[in-house]
Amino acid sequence: DLGHVKITIDLIEWRGFDYLNGVSFTLFAPQVRGELGRGGRYRLSDNEDATGFTLYMDSVRQAVEMPVKKDAREVSEKTSWEEIKKLQDQGFVVVRNNLA
Repeated sequence: DLGHVKITIDLIEWRGFDYLNGVSFTLFAPQVRGELGRGGRYRLSDNEDATGFTLYMDSVRQAVEMPVKKDAREVSEKTSWEEIKKLQDQGFVVVRNNLA
C-alpha cells in the first residue's frame, strides 16, 4: 500500500538537467527542506541509455529518524579525529553529526 506517497508531475522542470534525455524526477519528503535526491534517464553513448539517481544523504538523514544505540556517542563535526578514536577504543560507536 502506497497510499501515503504523494507524486507531483512537472512537465517543464529541466533546471540543471542538460544531460538527461527522457523522464527525470526529484524526490522530496514533507519533513525535509530541499530535495532528497534526483535522477532520470540519460544517454551513455550513441547506442546506450541508462537510468540513475543520486540521493543526498544529509537530506535522507533528516527524513529518517536514526535512534542512537545506548553504546553510541554522537559528536559534532568539529570533534577531532583523535577524540573520536579514543571513544572508539573505549568501545563506543561514534555518530558524527554534521547537521547542526
